Amino acid sequence: MKSRILLICLCCLLLSPPLWASSPVETSEGALGGDINLLDGDIDLLDDGSSEDEVDLLDDGSSEDEVDLLDDGASEEDIDLFESEASSDSSSAEDFDAIDLSAVHIDSVGTESTDRWWDVDGSLSSELGYRFEKQRETSEPQRNFGQGPTLVKWRHTLQVNGQVQLSDSWKWVVEGWGFYDSAYSQRGRNDFDDNTLETYESDAELREFWVGGPLTSWMDLRFGRQIVVWGEADVETATDVLNPRDLREPFLTDVEDQRLAVTMLKADFYPTLNSTLSVIVIPEFRPELLPPATSDFRVLPPSVDLDDADLPNNGPENWEYGLRYKFTVGSGDVSLLAAQVFDDRFHLEFEGGQPKLRHERVEVWGVNANYASGNFVYKLEGVYNVGRRLGVRGDVLQQRLNQGITEVTEEKDEMGMNVGFDYSGINDLTLTLEFGATHIVDHEAELTDRENNQNAAVRAAYTLFNEQLTLEYFGVTYSDDDGTFHRITGDYDFTDTFHVFTSVAVYDFYSTTSPFFGIREQDRLTAGVQWDFTVP
Repeated sequence: MKSRILLICLCCLLLSPPLWASSPVETSEGALGGDINLLDGDIDLLDDGSSEDEVDLLDDGSSEDEVDLLDDGASEEDIDLFESEASSDSSSAEDFDAIDLSAVHIDSVGTESTDRWWDVDGSLSSELGYRFEKQRETSEPQRNFGQGPTLVKWRHTLQVNGQVQLSDSWKWVVEGWGFYDSAYSQRGRNDFDDNTLETYESDAELREFWVGGPLTSWMDLRFGRQIVVWGEADVETATDVLNPRDLREPFLTDVEDQRLAVTMLKADFYPTLNSTLSVIVIPEFRPELLPPATSDFRVLPPSVDLDDADLPNNGPENWEYGLRYKFTVGSGDVSLLAAQVFDDRFHLEFEGGQPKLRHERVEVWGVNANYASGNFVYKLEGVYNVGRRLGVRGDVLQQRLNQGITEVTEEKDEMGMNVGFDYSGINDLTLTLEFGATHIVDHEAELTDRENNQNAAVRAAYTLFNEQLTLEYFGVTYSDDDGTFHRITGDYDFTDTFHVFTSVAVYDFYSTTSPFFGIREQDRLTAGVQWDFTVP
């Protein structure tokens, strides 16, 4: 597989060598983007309700821009600064083009601010959540908590993002977060096992940590822990195989927040002005983060201990590789991709009668496409996975173990596809609709996985009050009566930096064959506040 990927890479690079000397970066016409036409004409001071200070400015020959500065809270020093940048005869386009507005600007408090080589921002939030349990069958064992509503979350989260400009074109990006959930101490930590507390009470993650920039005019390089998105879909992506997911709270977090960063070397080549060839080497393996079998979100049997997983080491023999060629066609993009990676989903093996969780190396071949037309953006993903390890049913598993057979999985190929669209033709409304399907090639009845699976997802967001309030609905349904999930969210911005949010989540998985049957009782009501900050 490695030789095939390298051969494809070499062929793509040799297709158009005369264009390599061209930079892929588009040129701009300057900070102001061309001529600026000044406002002219008389100003009706009485209609505008102008203050005496504004009248004095206009009497002194000041421009309307200076009056606007005063309206914004600017001081007289700000006005002087503005006048020093633009002389009285600066009404021509040439004079305005000569002013460098990128280096100096007036902020809301009337102070001077200059560009710097570093930036730090982030957010601080607190979220409170309650669970409402459904009626359970009497045959099911009782848990350590009673009927709802029950406090299940009081999580305090700090996220910090940093960027250091190492040169004109190279930068260092750092992003991390950490949380502490005080709900467990409120309810009593002795009611929870160690795996649950280690997973949900506190955690920290260095989400991105990389250095990148152009190495030549036709090549960019980026190295470190990073997230590289290879999918077009927003819900069930088929080709997004480079980064594992954080699935500890199923459906409560969106795909963009689930991705976990891994260490990788990413090189982008530009064979032509409208195409990019990406070569990726991943020396670090990280599995998906799954909920413990004893937690509220259990999807695994209690006998499966995630701590006993036999993970691939990070030696060169276990490095992962990816290759993508992306090019523009009209109003859309098409990507051809290939990868050799470890399956993020584990499979079960037995050694000495003891179960072991392992990850198999698979080949991935895929295609992505998107196309914009009017108010629609159409999306397509297709993938073919070679060599996935799939488990067998419990009765077949026990029969094999009784016969001394330790091979309890079958190697199968799998095809997957996602299609959908985004629509924005109605004011203040955005709509996303997606359909997904998978098919196991040469399926056998003894497998736990079905031969065919389908899902459909919808997301609708509507903004009100000049985009201060956002209401969103997200829902996903699965085939074969597996069930559905619904989530309604509201987010209100009091200021640019402070907002409150609330959501209602309903798990409606009623089929015992559904992988989500164990979390059908986790209906939740949450509310929280968030403060966004920027280090001055």
